Amino acid sequence: MGQESLTLYNKVGNIISTTDFNGEIILYEYNTNNQLTKKLFEDGTSVEFNYDNVGRLESIVDDRGTTDYTYNERGNLLSRTEPDGKTISYAYNDSGKLESIITDSQVTSYTYDSFNFLDKVTANGEVTDYDYDVLGNLMQTTLANGVVETREYDELYRLIGLDNTDADGNVISSYDYTLDAVGNRTLVGE
Repeated sequence: MGQESLTLYNKVGNIISTTDFNGEIILYEYNTNNQLTKKLFEDGTSVEFNYDNVGRLESIVDDRGTTDYTYNERGNLLSRTEPDGKTISYAYNDSGKLESIITDSQVTSYTYDSFNFLDKVTANGEVTDYDYDVLGNLMQTTLANGVVETREYDELYRLIGLDNTDADGNVISSYDYTLDAVGNRTLVGE
């Protein structure tokens, strides 16, 4: 006998109940804005989601405690404070792009090129670089460990190839994508 799972939806398409392969049921509740407000588990525990007056997630309450979220005037996430008191802080540049994420143990910085494309991500001194063509297609990603991911596009700028090489130029993986006339991926070759 095969395993089954079941998902039930309300009239507007929100999930109201899920039953997994083991028969465990989770119930879901929503506010008038169709935002998830509660997940109820069979064991009696729940997770509550609270929103501010403009619909941004303000807090999550579960068996660990409360996780709080704050935002800037543009609506960008500024901080997330976990029940144990640890805070993750976010900063943005004048264009509203993420500039840094700061935790107790790490600072991750994001820099952008003159076209506002992500150029570098620096985490604890390790840098990942991103290179684009003149149209803004991501062509190459170079990780801090020297692994390079190179992308190839067709004349309609659809991804048709993806190669990964190590720091010495040895091929780690290589994929070719075959697309149909409307761009659906029909075949992946290694």
